[in-house]
Amino acid sequence: SLHDALPIYTNVLKSKERAGVERAVLSGTFAADKFGDGMFAKWITLVAEQNGYLDASLSIASKDLLAFYKQKINNPAVDEVNKMRAIAKKNAIEGGFGIDSVVWFQTITKKINLLKQVDDELAKQNSALLEEVESSSKILTTVTLASYSIFAIVIFIIIFLISKGINRSVRSSLEKISCVSDNLDLTCDIIVEGKDEISQISKAINVMIIAFKASVHQAKDVSEATAEESKQKKQDIVTKVSYESRR
Repeated sequence: SLHDALPIYTNVLKSKERAGVERAVLSGTFAADKFGDGMFAKWITLVAEQNGYLDASLSIASKDLLAFYKQKINNPAVDEVNKMRAIAKKNAIEGGFGIDSVVWFQTITKKINLLKQVDDELAKQNSALLEEVESSSKILTTVTLASYSIFAIVIFIIIFLISKGINRSVRSSLEKISCVSDNLDLTCDIIVEGKDEISQISKAINVMIIAFKASVHQAKDVSEATAEESKQKKQDIVTKVSYESRR
């Protein structure tokens, strides 16, 4: 993964960098045929750092990368570098290494070039991984934007349908109520079919109108009965007066 590839690449570069410094240190040492003040400690530290960085890289490297590294490092130049190192360590105090500094420089340069091939391979793999991550990121971004767009469209359609339904219910309710208010026609049907609040309000108003109609009819019946009774009484009085007049 890219998470592992970047530290591996960094550690290989750091190891190669220390190898370059080691090349300079031992070139001077072999030319003088002895270690200068503090040079032995510096050289030992450089070797330890190279080994540490490489070990850190190889511990998390893929099988393919590990095989590639072993193939490159399996080279006579690497063995020669290790032999020269052993001589330098053995004769560190008294000197007298008997190693040509030019030969050392040429040999470790070959090793550094092998490490360069390893970090070039790592760079190529990292570029491929970055392209893959970038491609995956673009796909994810596209899918995310598409999902958000679809979600927004669905929400818009839902809001539109709800708004349309509300407007239709309000318009229908207003038309039916206007039938009553404008024409004073209590026979108008003002019920708006549906289950929303406007439909419930229209049903409640309809119940109120039905009750009002019943009251009007009752009042009408009472009025008609009263008029009939008044007419009957008036007729009785006229009949009575006429009868008395004949007597």
